[in-house]
Amino acid sequence: LAALTPEQLKRLRFIGIEHWDDSVARKILEIDAPRVLVSIRSRLDALPEHRLPKLPPELAYLQAYESGSDSLTNLDALSALTKLVYCDINLMREHELSMNLLKEAKALRILRLSAVLSNTAALAQLTALREMHFSYPAQVADVAFAPNLKELRQLILPGQPVKSLEPLGSLPALEVVYAAESAIEQLPKKALPKLKEMN
Repeated sequence: LAALTPEQLKRLRFIGIEHWDDSVARKILEIDAPRVLVSIRSRLDALPEHRLPKLPPELAYLQAYESGSDSLTNLDALSALTKLVYCDINLMREHELSMNLLKEAKALRILRLSAVLSNTAALAQLTALREMHFSYPAQVADVAFAPNLKELRQLILPGQPVKSLEPLGSLPALEVVYAAESAIEQLPKKALPKLKEMN
């Protein structure tokens, strides 16, 4: 990345970050942020306090995957990424992710989370969401955030402690609900007009 010219940086559509230093920090701010997927998948041991690095505020597509015990433990920088459209985060079990960090990402359409979550009520503010995927070690106890998500098409939450899917009854666009091996006791009381699959 550090060796690329400004013209080459603007043409990139995918960047996989495996090492972070001052030169990468400078170059990452020159990318065409609304059109490139930035994927952080390494341990990035050089990061101070193992924080998610500062990324362009116009960034639309982000993956952040842990791969070691000394990996990402602080994702506060997410709060500045208010233009995200796609966000995919996978953290180790002991690292908690607050949904308050994403509440200003009003354009977010696809959210994939494999992390211990807190403040899930903040998800109700992400009204542009079309797909939500929760997987281990996420523990989604309820979907009380759902009624505001009128654009939601897919909700994937296998193996979760959630007991009631009743809040989904107000979602006119919902097509797929996958909750296999979850603790479901109550289904939506209202008919879902576009539902194609519930498992």
